[in-house]
Amino acid sequence: MTASFQFADQIDVAGKTVLLRLDVNVPLADGVVSDDTRIRRVMPGVQSLLERGAKVVVLTHFGRPKGTFVPALNVRPVAQSMAGILGQPVPVESDVIGPWWQKGRSSFGNRWHSDDGNSALLS
Repeated sequence: MTASFQFADQIDVAGKTVLLRLDVNVPLADGVVSDDTRIRRVMPGVQSLLERGAKVVVLTHFGRPKGTFVPALNVRPVAQSMAGILGQPVPVESDVIGPWWQKGRSSFGNRWHSDDGNSALLS
């Protein structure tokens, strides 16, 4: 059996949740993204999915050196940059296996990602 490859713009995503793994490691200065080039390069694809009715969940991280959470490596500045580009909130959730996820999973089709938008950033 031969499977054909489809690009995201060839798939009907209306009303569906799209899980994206994005590498948005960007430089930070004083807790603010100092160069958003990498973020800006992926936003047209994210925006296209949102415009076509998808709910978008982005998986990303800055890392946990030696398994330890380091507040300076928080992805909230990335979410703030994404929100500015998209013109809608992009909440961050680190609890991807606990109560937040359980609640979200049970109401997946109910815009559980955000009260004000259709995207979230999980780290």
